[in-house]
Amino acid sequence: MNQPVIVETEDDDSGGIEEKLVVQCAPLIEGLKVSNLLILPSGEEDQLYSILLHTDLSYIQLFYTRDKTTYLVFREDLLDQYLNQMDVREFLSGRGYPACLDLILDIFRDRYERYMAGFGAFPHEMGLLLGYPVEDVRGFMNNDGKNFLYAGYWKVYGNVPEKKWLFQRYEGAKRKLEQMLASGTSLSMIIRKEGQN
Repeated sequence: MNQPVIVETEDDDSGGIEEKLVVQCAPLIEGLKVSNLLILPSGEEDQLYSILLHTDLSYIQLFYTRDKTTYLVFREDLLDQYLNQMDVREFLSGRGYPACLDLILDIFRDRYERYMAGFGAFPHEMGLLLGYPVEDVRGFMNNDGKNFLYAGYWKVYGNVPEKKWLFQRYEGAKRKLEQMLASGTSLSMIIRKEGQN
């Protein structure tokens, strides 16, 4: 059985919730991605809710354990637009997903929970929910996670120069947001400001 397509999230227990959000979700906050995974120590959802209140970011809990909780954090309008692109829509439809974002998220959460509990196959459509190109999700599935041309935020199976450039932008976003946070700007303010750009 091939391993999951996900390689992007840094699960780091150091720092507070704002630092974790920046490290794990900078490309999303900067508007470079439609979504990111966020892994936090369990019990921090109230803080997450407070930070994201009055911003254009939404989240759903994907999986909970006593120690850690995994969330999908996203911009609803952009994620919906991405998932309704023809090639993405065809891929999702072939895996039993309807066209409605809320239903897609509900079905995906159920499949992800089953996988994490050891009762189902890894739902590779997670790559699409994270905004990965269809060519890379398909490439990963068809090659059992091997034979990739490059690995950064995900394993790349085509158009390497464009994706290297994109990954550099993601790293630049992280550095920029870390500096803004270190200067004393609240993350809620950063998200509202970056969401307007």
